[in-house]
Amino acid sequence: MNTTLPYLLICTQAPSLETLHVLNLDKKSTLRNIAEVIDDVEFFKAIGIRSNYKNPFKAKFIRTGEINNNPLNSGIIKSFDRPKRYSTQELLDFLETYKVRGKDKKPRQVHQNSLKNLKKAKPWTAETKPIKPRQISDETIHKAEVMKANGMSWRQIGDKLLLNFNSIRSAINQKNRREGKEIHHKRHLSEKQSISLGKNIHQNTI
Repeated sequence: MNTTLPYLLICTQAPSLETLHVLNLDKKSTLRNIAEVIDDVEFFKAIGIRSNYKNPFKAKFIRTGEINNNPLNSGIIKSFDRPKRYSTQELLDFLETYKVRGKDKKPRQVHQNSLKNLKKAKPWTAETKPIKPRQISDETIHKAEVMKANGMSWRQIGDKLLLNFNSIRSAINQKNRREGKEIHHKRHLSEKQSISLGKNIHQNTI
């Protein structure tokens, strides 16, 4: 989840305002160096500026419209883009809170009755497996096959049918693979039936 005002610039106090650290509060890796940051804040009596920008001193904030139609009067910064300033103590309090963020969360407890209601999902089969609906109808595929048989290129076929030629080619290939599997399946069943029939004949003759 993205944090409002995700960047925290830590700098020395005026007039120098020298940047010490820039933290991205959305990144977990920020927690690794948080102890060092706290030490620097205490040593330099640093302040913090939290904003939507890595460097709020050079940022161009989003403002309201011109005041009294005078371009020299810039509007106030909009609330969602307004930076927040931390004094040294406020900054230390915030960093201490940020350091333990998420550590006090308890793991979710699932009630035993809910666990009893869970059932193992059945594996997908060829009949139940969800299939992405085809965008090209069987009639269009047949037309494309006829055009291809007449020597037209895939690109010409796509232009003729007002479709992407790669989509047409893919749809025809999928159809051919599907029909090939059906033929293979029928042939396999026929062979099994022939073997079974042969065994029955052999047993009856013995």
